Amino acid sequence: MKADTLNFAKLFGADVQYVVPMFQRPYVWEKEKQWEPLWQDVMDVVEALQEAYVQHKDKADAEASVAPHFLGAVVLDPLPTGAGQVDSRHVIDGQQRLTTLQLLIAAVHAVAGEHQELARHQRVLEKLIRNDEDLLDDQRPHQRFKVWPTKFDRDSFGSAITGDPAAPGRPTEAYRFFHLMCSDWAAEAATAGELVERFDALQAVLRSFLKLVAIDLEPNDNAQAIFEVLNARGTELLAVDLVKNLAFRVAQERKENVDHLYHTFWEKFDSRPWRRPVVVGRLTKARADQFLTYWLVMKTARDVHAQQLFPTFRQLLQQDSASILSLIADLSMHADEFDRFGASPSGAYPITSPEGLFFYRITEIDINVFMPILLLLFGLDSNTLPFERRRWVLSALESWLMRRMLLRAPTKDYNKVVPMLISRVQEEPAAAAEVIVDSLQRVEGPNRTWPTDEEVRNHLRGDPVYISLKRARLRIVLEAIENHRRGNKAEEQVPVKKLHIEHVLPQSWPENWPLPPDASPIAAAERDIALHRLGNLTLLTRELNSAQSNSSWTEKRALLEEFTVLKINKQLLEHDTWDETVIATRTDQLIEAILEIWPGPSAEVWHHPV
Repeated sequence: MKADTLNFAKLFGADVQYVVPMFQRPYVWEKEKQWEPLWQDVMDVVEALQEAYVQHKDKADAEASVAPHFLGAVVLDPLPTGAGQVDSRHVIDGQQRLTTLQLLIAAVHAVAGEHQELARHQRVLEKLIRNDEDLLDDQRPHQRFKVWPTKFDRDSFGSAITGDPAAPGRPTEAYRFFHLMCSDWAAEAATAGELVERFDALQAVLRSFLKLVAIDLEPNDNAQAIFEVLNARGTELLAVDLVKNLAFRVAQERKENVDHLYHTFWEKFDSRPWRRPVVVGRLTKARADQFLTYWLVMKTARDVHAQQLFPTFRQLLQQDSASILSLIADLSMHADEFDRFGASPSGAYPITSPEGLFFYRITEIDINVFMPILLLLFGLDSNTLPFERRRWVLSALESWLMRRMLLRAPTKDYNKVVPMLISRVQEEPAAAAEVIVDSLQRVEGPNRTWPTDEEVRNHLRGDPVYISLKRARLRIVLEAIENHRRGNKAEEQVPVKKLHIEHVLPQSWPENWPLPPDASPIAAAERDIALHRLGNLTLLTRELNSAQSNSSWTEKRALLEEFTVLKINKQLLEHDTWDETVIATRTDQLIEAILEIWPGPSAEVWHHPV
């Protein structure tokens, strides 16, 4: 490879086009992190040059006294070009930088065009953003542009460079930002003469004082290896971008239809919804990388860490005998399925459906590690895994997860359980539901077992669940009990996330529900223990919760009788008094409901697949 330090006059001044391969990520630079610092860097050099012009009588001496500003490096791979045509090069690395610089120059060019006295500056700057029209191939009019981005950004970029930033997209936003900055800066000039002096300095900076190292690859250089070394470690490039680069290079080498591959299967991953950050456990990652993790676990039946995403895909690509097209099609199909996960409105399943409730509950208990097995199950066709049988196995998974959550069982082995389940399903896909239920029943060890009815009873009878469980997790348990008591003949289920958890015996009971003066110290301790148990908790609307507050049981009971429609509260009305004995009795009643909602490993329902 050959490296040269170039200013913009040399980088963009010739008739050249820097082509961003479609397999690279879209334009992602943004205002706070890149555009604002770049504009400030340019202004710093402009101001230094203006001061030098004042201090030095000779213009050459002035310019020699100002240090140029280094903007980084770009890696370029020459493309075959016919005689008399625009020289073309693939951008192996640095496409974000080159795209931004073109948008910056285009914005300054447009502002110059708005002032008659800056016509000369506009003509000079135009040579940095447009190639000679007489050299263009009739079949490729886009060669007029110095940079040609990925297909995802071309409409936005093209409209910006031509001074008509109408097409939506990040390039349009960047152009508008630089146009606004330059317009405001030009408006600070008090006279036409000062405006010309300002643009003299700005034009000089854009042509000569901003520099990059341009690395040109030679015929024997491995572009893919260089790309990985530059981008695979410690940068903001997503793992899915590295995967895209490798996959499309392989597709080109194998003579695949890369346009079809991109538009049919990959284009969605370049859109903002897939690139937005999401919180997964304690980490924040792009949604596309999150999904890629799940998909790779599903494909390999082994745990895949964040830093292993790209190497794992590369290994999978080398091992897979199918075409790159089929592999990317599989990735795309499961991405579409992943998009449908969740309860409405974000997913495809209404919250009243078993699937909707399942996704709502596992989201609330934050068990994303099971997503790979769900991708596998939902990716199976209905002949392999019938609809009702899929619901049956989802019920088993939910029971296993909810019971372990209620017991606060360790989750550290879940990343081992999931690959084990995937492996078994891959061996017997036609029996996917049965093998998962069988595996959950047979798995051994404190970090993996399916809690029995007796284990759940013994734990919940004494557990202060209001303290031991997160509010969201406790709420879904109480919501489930309410729906269970309504049964399948009720008009509707309880609205999720709309109700508040209320203590029947208030937390400030010493002031509002005092014990008799002759009560023993043990009685106070027993009341403190009963306070946060399951039997003392219910669901109320915010308004009814506020109205009850620390009222006596007689007042609370009257309010409930007048306003509540919940089955879980109607049964509270059966009690004339409310004390530790009633709380214990109700705790047992709610536990039995939980055991019916989420049957244990020996339940009859698991012996008869639907």
